[in-house]
Amino acid sequence: MHPLKTMAAAAIAASTLTFSGQAGAQSVEDVYILYHSAISVADLCKDYQFEMHGTDDPDQEWIGRAQANMGAYIDAVVNNQVSAGDRLHLIERAKGEADAYIQEHGCDDPLAQERLALFEAELEPLLPPR
Repeated sequence: MHPLKTMAAAAIAASTLTFSGQAGAQSVEDVYILYHSAISVADLCKDYQFEMHGTDDPDQEWIGRAQANMGAYIDAVVNNQVSAGDRLHLIERAKGEADAYIQEHGCDDPLAQERLALFEAELEPLLPPR
């Protein structure tokens, strides 16, 4: 098995709950949401600012490269099994769930810390230098 997929499998196995509280086996969509919720938690709790603030955002190039790197990694983890039509919906769902969870439970919550650990272990190393 490819080392990146081995790390992903370990992270997924360690995290069996989604923010909505559902336990059990995870579908490809659940895995996709897991990774995007990790990105959202890192954005909320570590202020990464992964979203552009207008077309003249000075971090536009960095944000685009960061999103492309993380997106390609997540697509590889799920073997490109999430259709292009479903991706935006699932990303928005992950952002919404992460935002609501962090507002209610905070960044020090154990589940939030799991998402941060996933981000730090697998996605943060993919970020381009600033």
